[in-house]
Amino acid sequence: MFIRKILALILILGITPQVFAQSDEEQRYIIAREVVTLAKMNEMAAEAAALIVPRIMPGIRAEIPNATDAQMEQVEAIFLEAFQNAGPLYADLYAEIYADHFSLEELLGLEVFFSSEVGRAYIEKQPLLLREAEARSARIGQEIIQDKLADLHAIFEN
Repeated sequence: MFIRKILALILILGITPQVFAQSDEEQRYIIAREVVTLAKMNEMAAEAAALIVPRIMPGIRAEIPNATDAQMEQVEAIFLEAFQNAGPLYADLYAEIYADHFSLEELLGLEVFFSSEVGRAYIEKQPLLLREAEARSARIGQEIIQDKLADLHAIFEN
C-alpha cells in the first residue's frame, strides 16, 4: 500500500527518479525545499519581518541618537527591505529544518497537503492569521506586563 502511495505521489507531483537516486538526507532536503516553496514560507518570513522591524527600531535609534525622524524612517525602510529580501535565505533555512525533523514520507505528505485546495487555502490565509495572532498576543503580553508591574511595585515599596 505504501509503495502505491509513493508511486501515486511521483505521478501527481512529477517527482523525477533523480530525487530517489539521492541519499535519504538529500531526498528529504529536496522535498523539504519544495514544501517550503509551496507553503510560501519565504513570503511568511517577509510578513513576519514587517512585525519585527518596528520592535528593533528603539535599539537602532539608541545606536544613532543624533538621527532625525526622517533619517530614522529611512533606516526603518532599509531594515524592512533587507528582511523582506532575505526570503530565499529563510526558505533554505526552513528546508534544512524540515529535512532534519520530518521523514521522507512525512515531507511527501506535506507536499501533497500544500498542493491541495485545503493546503492552498491555508497558505492564503496564513498572513492574516499571523497578523491576528500578533495583535491578540500583544494584548495578552500587555496584560501580563501590567499585572507583573503591580507585583513589582508591591515588592519594591516594602
